[in-house]
Amino acid sequence: GILIQWQDPWGFDTNNPMSGASSRMYDISINNNKINSYIGIYDIQVPISNLHITNNDLQGKGNILVFKKEQSYRIDNLYIEGNKNVTSITVGNNVSTGVYAMKGSNIFIRNNTGISSGNVYFPPQSVVANNTNFVASSVYTDKSLIPIIELPYHSAYSVPFDASIELTFRDNIEALNLSNISLKAENETISTSVTASISGNKLIITNPGLKKNMEQYTVNVPKGSIRIVGNSLQNDLIGWSFRAGNTFSSTDLEKPIANQFNFYPNPATNMITISSKANEPLQVKLFSLDGIQICQKKINQGNTVIPLNNLSRGVYLLMIQGKLNKLIIK
Repeated sequence: GILIQWQDPWGFDTNNPMSGASSRMYDISINNNKINSYIGIYDIQVPISNLHITNNDLQGKGNILVFKKEQSYRIDNLYIEGNKNVTSITVGNNVSTGVYAMKGSNIFIRNNTGISSGNVYFPPQSVVANNTNFVASSVYTDKSLIPIIELPYHSAYSVPFDASIELTFRDNIEALNLSNISLKAENETISTSVTASISGNKLIITNPGLKKNMEQYTVNVPKGSIRIVGNSLQNDLIGWSFRAGNTFSSTDLEKPIANQFNFYPNPATNMITISSKANEPLQVKLFSLDGIQICQKKINQGNTVIPLNNLSRGVYLLMIQGKLNKLIIK
């Protein structure tokens, strides 16, 4: 079988589940395998984004399990599609008979084939369609204002500056007060008010134009902004984030100052020193390889020490005044 299981990652305090907040699993694909056992993602205690389990043949001997007992972190953009000869599919944590819970959105379970037995269980915000040869499935009849689709999906990166920003719900919705919906860039102290409209079960938010490459944006839909048509149920606060930009070479990046700085050592262990000869402050940003900004700092002329002791070993991107450098932490 194929199993990704939580054990002992660097920098995680087993007595404090929230210590996983600075980590994330991205872009996992389990595709086109022939397996006589299970495919399991088991209680990973960090956020997970863009997980694809597709077109696998489990030969009537294995199930697909995406299990997340703790509820601190989300799974977003999960695709379980096109798998065949599956004994069962289970997503989330069992709350009661046939009822499962998991934080996240954009959970797609579609076009899978069972073996005339087994079940398909999932949280209520899932998009489920065209699964055949399964005996039982989760059924949710209660009204809900948990988004089933967020665009861009939570924690997406390389989001185009003109991307659509939308929420899709199971039921048709109507406006109560759309005037306080906002978009906030991570380096701005004030949120930008945005206009929004409703079309059926979609809340469409006007994108005012994302401006900075690699910058994180957060959308907030305040409590009581919408309700289900013909129902008194109103939304709780809905918020999600994504990171803008297609490449690191945006024209919005800081202009490099050639031959005015260097850094050492590389590879590094617990710190690096940046030496600057520039007469003006330099903007320093550190990113993970998937574009997540870890820290930023302005440095002045001379030597500045940047601590790295809280980071896991691996490859990072160090941007100094717009110039990208590969940094290895060993």
